[in-house]
Amino acid sequence: MSKEIVRPAHENELQALSELLLEEMGNDPFTVWLKPRHVRDGWLKGHFYRILSESYKTGVVLTTDNLLGVAIWVPPENQTKTTLRALFSPLRDFYWYRGRTREVRKGFKWLENARPVEKYWYLQLLATKSEARRQGVGTALIDYQQRLSMTKNDLLVVEITNRKNMFFYAKQGFRIGHTFTLPAGPDVFSLINSK
Repeated sequence: MSKEIVRPAHENELQALSELLLEEMGNDPFTVWLKPRHVRDGWLKGHFYRILSESYKTGVVLTTDNLLGVAIWVPPENQTKTTLRALFSPLRDFYWYRGRTREVRKGFKWLENARPVEKYWYLQLLATKSEARRQGVGTALIDYQQRLSMTKNDLLVVEITNRKNMFFYAKQGFRIGHTFTLPAGPDVFSLINSK
C-alpha cells in the first residue's frame, strides 16, 4: 500500500501530469471514440494540458509528491464551465471531430442530463502510472476529495467507459447511476458516490 501524500498540484507540474494522462489514458475507450487514431496521438497531449490548465484555475488538480497519479475534480459551481469549454468551441468543432460533431455533442448532452440535480463534485480525469497501480494511489486521490466533500454533503460523480475500472470505483463507494451507449461508441457508466 502506498504512503503517497496527496496534495494540490503545482502549476509547474502540469506538463508532467499531462504526459502521465497521455501515457495512461491514450487508449481509453472514450478517448478512442472521441478522436480517431490518425489524429488522436498528436492532439491528446495538448488536450490533456488544456484540461489541466483550465482545471488548475477553476477546479482542483490533485497529485502525489512523486507525481504517481493525477485527479481532476470539478467543483459544483464550475460544472459546465470547465467540462464543456475544454471540449467545444465553434472554431474547433470541425477540426477536432471531423464531421462527427453532432454525435459527439449528442453524447455529451446525454452525459449532462444523466448527472444528478444535487450539488456534486465531478471527477473529470483520474490516472495513475502503471507501475503505481494497486498501491493505493488512485484510492488516495479519491479519498482526499471524499473527506472534503463529506463535510458539505456533496455527491461525487464520475463517468467511465473502461469496464475494468468498475470494481475499483465500487470499492470507493460509487454505484451506477445511469448507463448509456455513445453514438457508434462505447458504453458509458455514470457513477455516483454519496458517502
